[in-house]
Amino acid sequence: MAEKYSGIAAGKPMKASDMEAALDTKANISDMTAALDSKVTLTGNETINGTKTFSTAPVVPNKTTAAANNGTVLATEAQVYLKANASDMTTMLATKENLNNKVTVLSSTSNNTQYPAAKAVYDALA
Repeated sequence: MAEKYSGIAAGKPMKASDMEAALDTKANISDMTAALDSKVTLTGNETINGTKTFSTAPVVPNKTTAAANNGTVLATEAQVYLKANASDMTTMLATKENLNNKVTVLSSTSNNTQYPAAKAVYDALA
């Protein structure tokens, strides 16, 4: 095993063990640099490849704007619910009762697009 590296003094004879220690230190630094280069840093833009599985949900900053169709920005839970509710509301409005089809009298000409009023149904059944 090589001695612990403490540097090579200028103008002094160098032992082989000093040279081995210096080379080992350089190799360790190269290994550490390579390892650090493959880690995600806390700041800056980076691309992370591969599937990542989280044991807990990531925490994202609060957002005050509505969710947009942007594939690179996470939506908050509130935005997802808002979007879902807006979609439900659009569906409900598209299928709402059309007042032009409302009738107050049931007859043999009544059809499936008409919405009879409660009074007309009551009178017909009474």
